[in-house]
Amino acid sequence: MKRSVVALFLCVTAAACSTASSGAQPSAPSSSAAPHTLADVATVLATSDGHPRQWSRYVKPLHTLVKRCAETAEAVAVGVLDPTASAISTAAIPATRLDVASALAALPKPRSTAGCRREAASYAAEVVGTGPAKAAAGWGGYAGSVTAWNAVHKPDRARPGGYLPRRGRLDAYEVLSAGQVSSLIERFDPPISAKFALAQVVRDLLPGKVHSAYTLRTGQCQQAIYLGPALGGLLHNSALGAFVELSSGGGVGHTRYDPLQVDRARITPLGAIGGEPCT
Repeated sequence: MKRSVVALFLCVTAAACSTASSGAQPSAPSSSAAPHTLADVATVLATSDGHPRQWSRYVKPLHTLVKRCAETAEAVAVGVLDPTASAISTAAIPATRLDVASALAALPKPRSTAGCRREAASYAAEVVGTGPAKAAAGWGGYAGSVTAWNAVHKPDRARPGGYLPRRGRLDAYEVLSAGQVSSLIERFDPPISAKFALAQVVRDLLPGKVHSAYTLRTGQCQQAIYLGPALGGLLHNSALGAFVELSSGGGVGHTRYDPLQVDRARITPLGAIGGEPCT
């Protein structure tokens, strides 16, 4: 963990450590009275994320992970949450410990304690994805040329339109094109949270700087429209952008959408702002 976080853990174990020095607010648990409790560790995690007053939001996912991993709250924080958040943040995707705790708590229970840590590492690898998709020319992502896309992605010879790596039983990408990448699907297995899925799409697949011009979340899906100068230039229309739709489970019409269990992102051109039916 970072030095400040380690210091906080040392602080909650010291009998003379005050509530103020631990970064907790008066309503937070008394770390000197009950060192190493789940609430103490939740306070440390919230403080490391920069909002100690919100420590109570960490308790539920942390409690789930303590039971799932068969470890102490401190061990989960040090061995699971902190390295996972660091790995994701290193890939230019912001990740708080609350983001990670909530995401990992929503995953199926691993078969063993060691499996808990392996699962966290697998989740981090999924969020990091393939890294920024760039090519020498023509932008190797959405709305770029197929030549540029092929320069930075490996086709699956057994599945036309599919691109590696494999995620579970499916290819990570499925591309529709006619000289230019007009539409694509990205699959996640294991599923990841909506926050991480959108961050990965923006980082890897949309050129230049973009902003969200529209968002919608329903019981069936989550949608967003991104616009930006470089994206508009590739689409030859500044009013056009990328329409991103996230779904989970069995897909639209089969299971209720779960923002912590996103397994599919569909990216297509769109400029109009307004409610679109989930597809």
